Amino acid sequence: YFGHDTIVELARPQELIDQIKRADVVYLHGGRTRSLVDTLKPFDELERHFEGKIVIGSSAGTNYLSKVYYSPKQQEMNEGTGIVPLNTIVHYGATSDGDVSMPLSRWKEIAKEMQQRVGEEEVTLLPEGEFVVFEK
Repeated sequence: YFGHDTIVELARPQELIDQIKRADVVYLHGGRTRSLVDTLKPFDELERHFEGKIVIGSSAGTNYLSKVYYSPKQQEMNEGTGIVPLNTIVHYGATSDGDVSMPLSRWKEIAKEMQQRVGEEEVTLLPEGEFVVFEK
């Protein structure tokens, strides 16, 4: 999809900063948010290295980038890095993802709980297949 001259590299902790410097696009995939946070924690000033890059977060990647997020798999709300100053709920409205099953009524409760936590700030609901673009 990106063209024949695209180079894709799997992130390697020992080379991560150099990989980011060479990249035009950084993709933080889904999976386990805690694992991603733990993996990236040792890298100081990661946000600075993202300057001038297109950074894409999917599921756990979105949670990592967000200010406050809700993790359906962990069933908890946590602070993200705030690299993107959005409060997000990924997979919003999904009745099941194989690991977690929730009715829409529970998703609505979670959205209310997050709104209470963040006060006047907006809560960004991200149903499956939807995304937002944020420019910094």
